Amino acid sequence: MRTWAEIQQAHQTWWTNYNQEDHYAHRERQDGRHSPSKVLRGVLGRTYPPEVLSRILYATQFTRHLDRHGYIKFKNWRLFGENGLAGEEVSVWVYDGTLKIEYQTTALSLYSVRLSPDQQITEVTNPRRLETRFRSPQLDLWQVSDTNGSWLCGV
Repeated sequence: MRTWAEIQQAHQTWWTNYNQEDHYAHRERQDGRHSPSKVLRGVLGRTYPPEVLSRILYATQFTRHLDRHGYIKFKNWRLFGENGLAGEEVSVWVYDGTLKIEYQTTALSLYSVRLSPDQQITEVTNPRRLETRFRSPQLDLWQVSDTNGSWLCGV
């Protein structure tokens, strides 16, 4: 398994190579610009230092630990992540009316949320459990339903 730092380095290497290499789509350009970096020449994009991005994203990303049943407690709500990952640390992302619980960059579940002006969650709807490789091999004893309260509850 790779560490987060190794994954970030691999992505940076891919990104650099992708932007520097000649692309088929630009092969017929007469100005000699055959790679994305030469075509764009930096005029359309801006790179932000990691510390700036961290400050920006800090407000929308949180970490929690799944309890023994696969739930997290978040802003007075109990939300399901994945019972096959009990005890693991997960990331909680809140953006554009969506709350996402993810583990190692893999989304586990999604919820629609309504936020108050002070960023408290006032309503959670539309729970969606995603199929992942982290699913517990233990079969469910009963079918989880959106309406029986098994997915979420106010704490």
